[in-house]
Amino acid sequence: MGVLKVGVVGAGHMGKIHGKLLHGSPMFDFQGFYDSAAATSDSPSAYFDSLQSLLDASQCLSICSSTVAHAELAEAALRQGKHVFIEKPITQTAAQAQQLLNFCGPGKPVVAVGHVERFNPAFTAALPLIVNPRRIETVRYATQGSRGLDVSVVLDMMIHDIDLVLALIQSPISSIQAKGHRSFTHSCDTAQVSLEFEDGSQALMLASRAHVRRYRSLTVYEDHQTLDLDLLNHSLAVQPWKEQNQTTLYPEIKPNNAILDELEDWGQAILTGKSPRVDALAGLKNVDLAEKIIQSMSYANPFVC
Repeated sequence: MGVLKVGVVGAGHMGKIHGKLLHGSPMFDFQGFYDSAAATSDSPSAYFDSLQSLLDASQCLSICSSTVAHAELAEAALRQGKHVFIEKPITQTAAQAQQLLNFCGPGKPVVAVGHVERFNPAFTAALPLIVNPRRIETVRYATQGSRGLDVSVVLDMMIHDIDLVLALIQSPISSIQAKGHRSFTHSCDTAQVSLEFEDGSQALMLASRAHVRRYRSLTVYEDHQTLDLDLLNHSLAVQPWKEQNQTTLYPEIKPNNAILDELEDWGQAILTGKSPRVDALAGLKNVDLAEKIIQSMSYANPFVC
């Protein structure tokens, strides 16, 4: 197939990042953008006047639109045999994600989902060291912004940590406890979620888009060690517990561009027929759990909205 002709839907913050990276990657031939809200732009990149015209010019499509539009846009591309990269979450609902799964399989278009933390250099450095996680704690804080406010903080931010937890713990979930708080939207802006798994492992996830600072961490507790990942500043500390020398270890972190890596992982999957690191099934599982969390959410301030 050689170089892949690719277009981007959505010319906002993330779409422009994708466009720049795809334009610079030797794996792709960037065709331009389609964005119904930005028909003209001072960008040197081409802007197409319809989704169909962009599809006609492309073999594959990166979808960086609002979450509520993911399902419709992805299905339109998949019905025409186009490969699709969808920024997280894959869709707004699990039912929509399940519908997209009908277009996936051997010999069918490749669907990848933009759970970029899977490509975070701290996580990729830690992954070979993680043997049997018994408890995982995640913290994800952001200051108030204008992006992602069309959905709950669970779908907007915590979905990243849901993806990491489900990638590390393979056991079925036995219980969910979730508490939320509304700050400046009619949805949940701060969430605390506790998961219990059938194998006895646990996960505690905290997320807020109403914080005073940015912070992203992942801590994995095992019987013989604790791994502490700073996902924002890309560092990893490993504390062994059952060795004579219990000095904290700091494995080398190799810097990377995680967004470029996930896009090229998708491109490599298209060219080789292998599955991308985060495929449509993983995207479905993440949204399904996010839905269950939102449904079980209790609020400290139920009368705010």
